[in-house]
Amino acid sequence: HVLRETMRSASGSMEALLDAARIAGDDAVARYRKTSLAAKYAGKTNSTLYRSNGAAAVFTDLKWDSDLFGFKIGRLEPLHFDDFGLLGEITADCDTAEFKHLHARAGAGDMELIRELERLGFEMADMQITLKTREDASLAALELPPGCTVREATDEDLSRLGDMVKNCFTDTRFARDTRYPREGVDRLYSEWIKNSISSTKQTVFVAEKSGKQNLLGFCICDFDSESEATLGKRIGAIDLIAVTSSLRGQGLGSSLTRFILRWFADKTDWVEIRTQISNVRAIRAFQRAGFTEFTDGVMLPAGISMHRWT
Repeated sequence: HVLRETMRSASGSMEALLDAARIAGDDAVARYRKTSLAAKYAGKTNSTLYRSNGAAAVFTDLKWDSDLFGFKIGRLEPLHFDDFGLLGEITADCDTAEFKHLHARAGAGDMELIRELERLGFEMADMQITLKTREDASLAALELPPGCTVREATDEDLSRLGDMVKNCFTDTRFARDTRYPREGVDRLYSEWIKNSISSTKQTVFVAEKSGKQNLLGFCICDFDSESEATLGKRIGAIDLIAVTSSLRGQGLGSSLTRFILRWFADKTDWVEIRTQISNVRAIRAFQRAGFTEFTDGVMLPAGISMHRWT
């Protein structure tokens, strides 16, 4: 028997969600996971909790993504599985509702879940790793290129940022899966930057050539509002970072990253960044800048992205 429940802000919905997730324990990590999960889905009427005796998952109708790409897109978040039959119920509902594309994430070690997703038509899209700074890291400055300055972005930068991100991200799951229209992928990153600039919870920086109008790179910074209260740690994240294609491989990425880490230094205990395991050049640049430890991730969990198309 499968139960379907739309997520709302009512405490009953949150209790059902946390009960279904089966997050064991009452230590700091368990409390953090519970708080983060509740915050993620509170009031999300476009999300549905699926439950059966041996499994639970949340399906979300991604309306923003659907509007952007022009077809129906959904996200499947598995919570726990003793019985994988529930996944078939969810995908059947999605087929009935004419969702063209579904996205799911799995841990690199969740082989049973990965195999079941593959049986239901999902394909591996990419594998992401997460790096973090050491809590005791000493971040000596890396010099920016001559004439390069870094400042906080404004709405006046949006047009140039939109031009810069075109064909900029070539290793992401959106770019590697050619069934996503490329113009939609470019628009996604442009809108992502736009929303981040207007957000009160994120900060966007741009690197530019002093006295000129051309942008050399940008970075989106974020903070975890729940981590200090539950984990006793202040955690930051670099959500997105890029340099213009003509300057890649010249050290600007490492210098910009180190500039951002020094900005984070008195605000966080550590910072996380996530990238594709295939993006060796970026991984090396992040390590040079101060991301010296591999981790499962708190703000930015490592894992495998799976895509299903109909």
